[in-house]
Amino acid sequence: MSDIPPRPVPDRASKYMGLAWIHAGFSKDPNTQVGAQIVSQYNQPLGSGYNGPPRLIDDTSFSWKRTSKNDESGDLSKYDVVVHAEINAIKHSCGQDLTDATLYVTAFPCQACMLEIVKEEIGTVVYMDFKSSSGSVLQNTEGREKALKIAELGGIKVEKFDGNVNWIADWTQRLVELGVFDDKSTC
Repeated sequence: MSDIPPRPVPDRASKYMGLAWIHAGFSKDPNTQVGAQIVSQYNQPLGSGYNGPPRLIDDTSFSWKRTSKNDESGDLSKYDVVVHAEINAIKHSCGQDLTDATLYVTAFPCQACMLEIVKEEIGTVVYMDFKSSSGSVLQNTEGREKALKIAELGGIKVEKFDGNVNWIADWTQRLVELGVFDDKSTC
């Protein structure tokens, strides 16, 4: 037996919510970055995603500004082309059975995403009660209530995240100490 204890690591929920936040970091949306991670009931990662346009749509071909829902200019905005993190995570699961899986997401799912979650029979949604600035659709409490009703009808358990994602900052600090970021040749 070793006299050196193992290094402490985050609990399951904190680990996967932290990974969801790391995925959110890839979103090019200047205002709202959302990430998602799907994990099987057997603790196997199944799919991950973040909010962004499909890969065939150039990120500079539409406006990233927050526009009014009543905008009749005919121009495309992010609301017309961005796919939500939850949907991308489902699509990136490559057709695996998601029954009874857990979806960790950095914001509360919208109604359309909750319908897909029900359709895929994902058992649990763990969300972070993160709300972007006041102009964000994440502030829509009516939409949240409807999404909760959809989850209830589908038998989906919805839980507010109560863990801790400080491990990301701690791990980043450890990587700094190891000199991982000293190499100027990487992005």
